[in-house]
Amino acid sequence: MTLSKKLLELESALSVSAGPMPPPWSDAERAELAKVLGDIKSGKYVAGTGDNIPPWPPEKIEELEAKLDTHFGAKPANHFNQDIYSDKIKYWIPDIGEYDLKFLCNKAANQYKALDDGCVDNFRASRNHFFKWSGRYQLARSKGCCGFSDERYWNPKTHNEFWIGFNYGH
Repeated sequence: MTLSKKLLELESALSVSAGPMPPPWSDAERAELAKVLGDIKSGKYVAGTGDNIPPWPPEKIEELEAKLDTHFGAKPANHFNQDIYSDKIKYWIPDIGEYDLKFLCNKAANQYKALDDGCVDNFRASRNHFFKWSGRYQLARSKGCCGFSDERYWNPKTHNEFWIGFNYGH
C-alpha cells in the first residue's frame, strides 16, 4: 500500500468515531506515518507537487498526530525527540522556554542522525553569546575526544540562538 493511501486510510478511520479501524500496521509503518505527518507539518512535503500528499492544513495534521498517538500508540517523531533530549537540554539550559525546548530537541535529533556514527556521546547545549558558547559548554567540549560536532541554531519563532554539540567516532 502506498504512503498516500495509508494517510488517506488513517484520515478516514480516525474521522469516523464508530467506523472500522485500519488493518494492523507494523511498528515501522506506524513510525513512518508519524514521521511523514511531522514532515508534512514542517513543509517537507507539499500537496500537489507530485508527493501524493493530501492537501491538509496544519490543524488537520496536528489532529491526526494526536489521534495516531491515541489510537495506535505511535508518537510523532518530535515527541520521541522530546523524550530523548528534553531533560538533557534542560540540564544545560534550565531557563529554556517551551518553544525553544521543542525546537532544540528536534535540532539535536537531526544533528545526531546526520553524524551517522555508531558512537555519539558527550551531548552539550548552550545559549549563543555573541557567536560563542558558554564556558561550561567549552569545558564539556574539551573533555570529549575524537570528532566534534558543534552547530549553531537560530529559532525563527523566538529569535533565540543556541549551540548543540556531540562527540563521535570513538
